[in-house]
Amino acid sequence: MNILIFNKKWDLLGVMLCFHFIIISSFNWNVTFRDGSILLVVVATGFTVMKRYKLSEIQIRNIKYIFVWYLLFVILAVLSLKWSYEDTSNSPFFTAMFRILPILLCICIYINSWEKVVSFLKMWITAITIMAILALLTSGIENYGSIGYGGITNQWRNEIGHLSAIAAVIAFILNKMEKKKKYNYIVIIINIFSVICTGSRGALMVLAFFVVLYGISEPSLNKRVHNILVLIMLFLVTLVLIFNVPFLNAIFGERLQQAFMGLNSSDMSTIDRSTYLVNAMTLFHSKPLLGWGIDAFRYAQYSELNFRTIVYSHTNYGEILADLGIVGFVTYYWYYVFILYKSYKNKNTNLLIKLVFLLILYCVVFEVETIRFYAYMEIYLMAIMGAIILMGLNVNKKNNMARPLHIKDE
Repeated sequence: MNILIFNKKWDLLGVMLCFHFIIISSFNWNVTFRDGSILLVVVATGFTVMKRYKLSEIQIRNIKYIFVWYLLFVILAVLSLKWSYEDTSNSPFFTAMFRILPILLCICIYINSWEKVVSFLKMWITAITIMAILALLTSGIENYGSIGYGGITNQWRNEIGHLSAIAAVIAFILNKMEKKKKYNYIVIIINIFSVICTGSRGALMVLAFFVVLYGISEPSLNKRVHNILVLIMLFLVTLVLIFNVPFLNAIFGERLQQAFMGLNSSDMSTIDRSTYLVNAMTLFHSKPLLGWGIDAFRYAQYSELNFRTIVYSHTNYGEILADLGIVGFVTYYWYYVFILYKSYKNKNTNLLIKLVFLLILYCVVFEVETIRFYAYMEIYLMAIMGAIILMGLNVNKKNNMARPLHIKDE
């Protein structure tokens, strides 16, 4: 179903999804905006389904893999209340996951072609870019590089930095696919600047991770050698800038020196995260099959391990293992294994599948330091990754749905 905006036809569901992404990334603290945007997406999806009367094969396959994956995980989380160490029925995990579920279903219905895949990616990076701009404009320069960064978005600086790094990479891939490049350049510049201003060492590592991984994943040996040399030069130039530009040195200088000189023991953030992971593994070994119940890690750690405070594990792996055991871990991560295997096997087919390979490797590596299974924008990104892989599996179908428009072979 289309609507007319500025004398141009727009897909109603796409517009509502874009609006929802903007609200979730920048104004998630406003309950009215957040829940209202979810309702608008659901209503728009209803209109879309009523107009077409039936779902396509692509949409049904999306639902079977993507929606059912997350639905089963949510069901297990709800069931875990029966054996949970603490009553966590009011946990923010639940409220977030219950809001994510209907949006995932709507995304599965929205993505029915390669054009919709590209549209989804553009909507996603647009929302993140708006978040980055708002954080830059409302944080105050005195908060750049500190935990006070975030401004009106009310997002943690690490979250802003990670999402900005991902948006920059997606814009880079889209830039290689499309003829109109100006918008993608703007997105890349804003989000890289956002990564720097957060002062998040993790976000900077994410950006470097993507750059290195893309450079060495080229199928041609000559290209790989060339990229490695370029990356070395970029690394050296970056170090020179960080230690000679006062603004950058104030944000990253001391923390980089700690990393290079082995002084991370003085970094309390690193120490705490390592402790949380050890505690999560200890609790997991106590109840390996079904865990202590969803969101029970923080209470069990406090009471059973005599930890000094009630706090999350800060690691997706540790949180799921401690809360839901092996059953929860397999229920959640089979989807990752599926995407990783298929994207690795077909990464040189086209740029979108290569993008999925980069993104899923990022998830596998960096979920050791953050919890993502209830993070809205990250789960939506997992949905589009799955949709790209599922459409890529149709490469031999007569309808030619597996070849994205304007995508150059590697």
